[in-house]
Amino acid sequence: MRFYACAAAVIVGFSVPDPASAQTYRRAGSWGVVVEGGSCATSRYDQDGRRLVILRAQRGGGVLLGVVKDGWSTTPDQSYPGLELGLTGVTYRNLRSIGVEVDGLQGHAFVLADTFLDHLAATSHLTVIDGDRRERIDLEQMALTIDDLRQCRAATMAD
Repeated sequence: MRFYACAAAVIVGFSVPDPASAQTYRRAGSWGVVVEGGSCATSRYDQDGRRLVILRAQRGGGVLLGVVKDGWSTTPDQSYPGLELGLTGVTYRNLRSIGVEVDGLQGHAFVLADTFLDHLAATSHLTVIDGDRRERIDLEQMALTIDDLRQCRAATMAD
């Protein structure tokens, strides 16, 4: 039941972070992190692959990951069991996602533990695996972005 409560929060609050946010954490090489609704969020759009990756560190802990793509056919609010996320050296198996649509692109939103940030910081790519279908997304300098995300969360928790 907790998954659905968290997933509902994903659906309600899932959007591309606004770069004009009052507080921005960004270093050269980072994706840039903004404070959004009390949480810290970042996103990266891949023009060539027409993919959007959204990452949100929740203020109270936990991570929301959204991966949407042109041509995917998920249904918003529908649960998708049995997906996998592959990172360099780590695979998250048997995950449930919720279908989302962001800026006309459809895909999956995942609710993950904070340890996901450690694994994401050490990876060069993320692969979404749905049975035989695989979508590999190269991630550039994620460690810098994760550092900015953590710095942002620490600052918002102190407020």
